[in-house]
Amino acid sequence: MIHLEWYVTRIKPAIEAFLKEPSKSTLSLVEREIEGFNFGEMRIYQVQTLVPLVLKLDELTGENQELRTSLMNCLSTIVSRAYLADAKGLRSILVVVMQQIVDPKTATMRPDLSEEIKLAAVECIFEALRRSTSDVLETFYSKEAAMIIGQILITLLNIIEHEKYRKLVQTAVKCLMVVFYVHDESDAMDVVLRSQVANTTFIFLPKVLIVLFKTSLKDDKVGETLKSMTVQALGRIICIMFEETTEEFMKLRYDVGAFRNLLDSSTENSEQTSEFKYFSNKKASVEENEERLHEMQSELRSLKWIGATSRRLRPIFVETSILRAHPSLKIRESYAEMCCLLLSHCVHNLRSNFLHILESVMALSEDENEAIAQRCRNTLIQLQQQTNSQGIFDENAEMLLDAHLNKWPRILHRCEDNEQFAELLFFKGFLKNVKSEKLQLLLLVPKNLEMFVNCLLMALDLRTSRDLLNEEYSLRQIRTGNSKDLYSELSKLQWRQFKYLGSKRTVDILYDIATLLGTEPTINRVIFDYCQEQIQQRSAAMNEAVLLLTLMITTPVKIARESRLMLAQLFLDQLLREEHWNLSLQPDASWRLKVEKPTNWFKDYTPGLYSSAVEIRTQDCDSDDEELADVVSSRVNIADAQ
Repeated sequence: MIHLEWYVTRIKPAIEAFLKEPSKSTLSLVEREIEGFNFGEMRIYQVQTLVPLVLKLDELTGENQELRTSLMNCLSTIVSRAYLADAKGLRSILVVVMQQIVDPKTATMRPDLSEEIKLAAVECIFEALRRSTSDVLETFYSKEAAMIIGQILITLLNIIEHEKYRKLVQTAVKCLMVVFYVHDESDAMDVVLRSQVANTTFIFLPKVLIVLFKTSLKDDKVGETLKSMTVQALGRIICIMFEETTEEFMKLRYDVGAFRNLLDSSTENSEQTSEFKYFSNKKASVEENEERLHEMQSELRSLKWIGATSRRLRPIFVETSILRAHPSLKIRESYAEMCCLLLSHCVHNLRSNFLHILESVMALSEDENEAIAQRCRNTLIQLQQQTNSQGIFDENAEMLLDAHLNKWPRILHRCEDNEQFAELLFFKGFLKNVKSEKLQLLLLVPKNLEMFVNCLLMALDLRTSRDLLNEEYSLRQIRTGNSKDLYSELSKLQWRQFKYLGSKRTVDILYDIATLLGTEPTINRVIFDYCQEQIQQRSAAMNEAVLLLTLMITTPVKIARESRLMLAQLFLDQLLREEHWNLSLQPDASWRLKVEKPTNWFKDYTPGLYSSAVEIRTQDCDSDDEELADVVSSRVNIADAQ
């Protein structure tokens, strides 16, 4: 009763005054009167208030921009306090608001519009769609509304692409998500409505994805908030288009034979099935566009369309992968949300891009932010546990490992720290998140085992330096003194120098990989046997094999302790064999020592454990001392070695 009195005595007179004399002063009176009023109590209040104001806005089209801006803000306020329960009312609001910024004759943005009126129009569209009930939306999203929906989308994309006002662009991105029913308040469980929205809006997908993709990769000057929002919108819109919710998709999801037949046919006829050339640069004629629109509206989102379009999305997933290393936490969170969302809901429909998405999730599972890392780990665990996605995961994990093993040596040789760190981060994530049984199967393949261990040994490749001798002797003088002073002195000594790794963070993550290998009982013995074979065969990577086994076995954790103790005993037995200690040493034919390469003379003949010993024995030899020529060139027999 209170609200009825409030409406009759205050709101209605204010509205009537504005309708008779539309001005900012009479409109401000309406705004004051409706403040705090509950329009949701009775639908009649909403109808009696909105209808006359919307009609007045239609009459004012082309008039004073400030007045129309204030009126649309007033409409947004009223709509935000109630739910629209009439599809015709929703359509009327959208049409009238769009006419304020778009010329209906040319379907282009009106010239000389202020940023404020554009913002007011976008916010009004946003509130109208956000506050519509599910029944209204189900009625609205149909072929009949395709024209107005398309006009809204084109306008929003134009704003995102060309406007500079950040608040306007951010609001346009939010409104874009509302149009696709992927905003934060949308019901993700309402698969019927989501499918209906996708079937109505999918014909506009190419332009939408291209604009969002370009915006997400723009310079950081546009702001991390906008980039984060565009990445979020990109992932959610792709998800609603390709999620497996309809009966046909669910049937295919569990039909392995049908899935393989579809995969084979799509690869064999990749060119023939490309009649939907959405991302083509070639402009089609008006007749061709109309024909395509009619065909797509009649067929909806068929499996043929999904297969053709998913292959066209590959550049988007490849290019946006750079965002997983972005310094902004907000952007990485949005990108992780996008990848996890697609892996969870679009496994089969995006199978041609599964590899790229999986690679990003593997890397992000080791992100420095624990929330991002845990979300990615949970997604990977879920993929390996679900029967409908396990096969695709295993197949792509094997392909992913093979691809990275092939490019790892090149990355090491380039000595680019960021590239090395990213690659090692991927392998750490791979080892932590792939099931141990699957890892064991992958490493039991001789080619995979050889490439993986050789890459590790290459990363652990040690650089021999003459400074190490000086440092060893200088340590004899650092025996007593303050512990802090001793630590500062010791920190200057370069004990273990790696040939390809230059930063502490890459070395640390390499050590973490060795730790993971040692603490996994199903694979540590496989790695141990291969490294032991390298030691027995006097391999050139003998020192690196010893170092790798040391890191694996001596890691200070309690995981798989019994397994590592057994390996430690075998490792110690190997190192204490006589063949490693009673060896006849001899210089090569080029006896003359090179100052710049002091280890050249024994490099090929004394691998492994003897490099340091020989270097110490020959430290006082002077290559320019002719009197000692006979001494240097003489052979070293086994008695001398003992």
